[in-house]
Amino acid sequence: MSTRYSPMLKRDVAVIYTEDDKVTAKNGSISFKYALAHAGATHKNTEGCILVSDEYDMNERITPKRDQEQEIMRRVKQWESEGKEVWLHIINEPQAG
Repeated sequence: MSTRYSPMLKRDVAVIYTEDDKVTAKNGSISFKYALAHAGATHKNTEGCILVSDEYDMNERITPKRDQEQEIMRRVKQWESEGKEVWLHIINEPQAG
């Protein structure tokens, strides 16, 4: 995991990868390029990205959490500046509703 500027979002965001090119995330036979972690409201905002929030409603909308996105960015940039590798462990839990 690292950070990069997203021309689409017009800001720095966290990029999630598993490969040495630092843009490709692979899981078995599935791969994505530029899988980002950012704030967004619906599945239309994802396209392979992870939306950052801790709330969603029954209409399948989540509450965008730009402050949480900024906190992730702050930490990732700090760890990168300290020369640390940044890892992300994703747990896909069933949603209550």
